[in-house]
Amino acid sequence: MLFCFLAVAFLCAAVFPLTLQEFKAAYFYANESVSFKALRAQGAYSLVLVDGKETGVFDSSAGVLVLEREKIAQILREDEYARADFEGTKAQAEQFWSLYYMSKKSGEETCNQYLGLDKNNCTDKVSYMRSCMSVPMCQPLVYVAGFIEGMQKWEGERGSISLLVDEFNAGIGEAFENSSALQEKGELLEKIIVQAAVVKNNALMMDAKDAACKKEKCFAFCPKPNYAEEEAGELAQKMLVVKGVMDGEGARVQRADGMQLKSTQLVQRSSEIVKQQPQESSKNAPCIPVLAFAAIAGFAFARE
Repeated sequence: MLFCFLAVAFLCAAVFPLTLQEFKAAYFYANESVSFKALRAQGAYSLVLVDGKETGVFDSSAGVLVLEREKIAQILREDEYARADFEGTKAQAEQFWSLYYMSKKSGEETCNQYLGLDKNNCTDKVSYMRSCMSVPMCQPLVYVAGFIEGMQKWEGERGSISLLVDEFNAGIGEAFENSSALQEKGELLEKIIVQAAVVKNNALMMDAKDAACKKEKCFAFCPKPNYAEEEAGELAQKMLVVKGVMDGEGARVQRADGMQLKSTQLVQRSSEIVKQQPQESSKNAPCIPVLAFAAIAGFAFARE
């Protein structure tokens, strides 16, 4: 008899999987406020909210309430990682190295051409003066106070940004497997932004719009290179969100525990609820009570 009962129940579940509305009618009282929130996990899952509180996860593909804690936790994990754009952020981080070098190329090359540094290897002040003298537009500034010093500062500091970018790029893919490593990479992005500002704080590039030029002479001789600071800042924020998701595994397990408990309670009381619902209006009417009893039986067997 039990075998026949379960056979009919599972046949109904296979042929007539519950829709969200049918699930709502079969598992909840009329005075309960029930809503659903689509989850971005792989599959067709919805978060079940009762009076605004998380109660369970409904699988629309199978037409059933998810009862396994590990499965619930997996669905929550996939949803949070998708909402944090884990894969997109990882791809952006892996592409930052090439973005940086492409972004700075034009500005740095232009400045080096203006200063003659594209053809001269300078080691001291005299060699920098000779480099400037080799370019007609630079010659008039050779003996202007602060200009050659600006050249030396530019040549000495700009490489520091690339060192930080290279350090950021080393092992960036693996960093997305470890929260601490990801935090270190995020801190490197912040250092890149700071160092880019230091490099651009140079009299050769600053003009009257810069506050520093009110106290010292500025030449506005070279364009300020783009060191992808804006992209670095955006990426740092995205990585911080991803880190938060990676650190949230304990909270996800707790959520899954709570939802599993509430879901099993829903299953246990569902047989009483279906008795109060008019069944003839639903195409699944004959099956809803059976499915409810089957769920309870399945839960009981699982506990044993």
